[in-house]
Amino acid sequence: MMPESFLDWVETATRFVIFGAAILLMALFVFYLLICPLEDGRRFRLLFLPNKLILVLLSVGLVAQIAWTIELLVSLSSETGLTAEECWAFLFGTRFGRLGLLRCCLLGALLGYRVIHLLRGVGSLSNDRSARIRRSRSDADGGDGVLEGRRTRLCSSPEKRSLIGILESLPLRPLEPGLWLEAGLVLAQLASLAWLGHAGAGVGPWGNVQLGADLVHLVGSAVWPAGLFPLLLCLKLAIPQEIKETALRRFSDLSVVMVVIIGGTGVLNACFRLQDLSQIVTTSYGKYIFLKTVCFLLLICFGAVNRLKLIPRLRGTAQDISPARESWLALRRNVLIEQLLFVIVLVAVARLGLLPPPHEA
Repeated sequence: MMPESFLDWVETATRFVIFGAAILLMALFVFYLLICPLEDGRRFRLLFLPNKLILVLLSVGLVAQIAWTIELLVSLSSETGLTAEECWAFLFGTRFGRLGLLRCCLLGALLGYRVIHLLRGVGSLSNDRSARIRRSRSDADGGDGVLEGRRTRLCSSPEKRSLIGILESLPLRPLEPGLWLEAGLVLAQLASLAWLGHAGAGVGPWGNVQLGADLVHLVGSAVWPAGLFPLLLCLKLAIPQEIKETALRRFSDLSVVMVVIIGGTGVLNACFRLQDLSQIVTTSYGKYIFLKTVCFLLLICFGAVNRLKLIPRLRGTAQDISPARESWLALRRNVLIEQLLFVIVLVAVARLGLLPPPHEA
């Protein structure tokens, strides 16, 4: 199961970054748009979209995609070096070349939009802070103190005080239609990865079935288990416990559906790639599929413990606050372990794209 050369590891690492960045980007937007609670207006929801993290993922994904495209181009070059005609033929005449260009364009457009959005947010934040300073000075010179009284009542607990501190540093603007367009582009760059694997080479009706199964498999994995990453970010936020419980239950309900979808499409993909069950242990390709399957089953086990045991015990009263706290700690630990299992799955996915299926070997 070990790659045969150092270059194999380099290409595996590149594919790992490409798939990881694409899936995590989609997971952040899915969590924000479909799972985040909307209690207390829009204020809590604003905390769930880490703009700087999105910027980092887009940058890393773009660099990895450029590196992968260059690796392929260099590997196909002749001993005399690359010519302009060869570069043109690769970029516009091959599936991998066109795919690399498309993904670079999508990621570049998303990165540019996110940079502009971030700069606008910094400007809006500066104006918002200046307005608050002017209001504070006005209140100090003879204001009626009504706003301060409301703030004192609102910040009656340490947890809410920390929440208000975070919210006051955010520019509160309505949900922009551009965010849905951005989410659509993120979905497009994720879906394009289906053509990066073996399914992209399929022809005929069964080839379309394989491609469709890969597409559904990718999108489903962005909801769960990749959604565990934004879920952990949510659990670490200084927000009321009720908001966290709502996000947990929504994520848990959606994960049940995703388990069925990912499991079904995974079995279908394995049927297309393997000729018989013995190839799971007799071929390198089958061994990586077996590794993915084991991690998938472990993820289901941890998710079942979270859903059936830990989440129902989160709501503690004055008499049983200690068990509720222990459940929160156990839940965070389980989510962290699930994320590590998902990283192993991504490594297996990165290798599977470089290994020929048994019937092609």
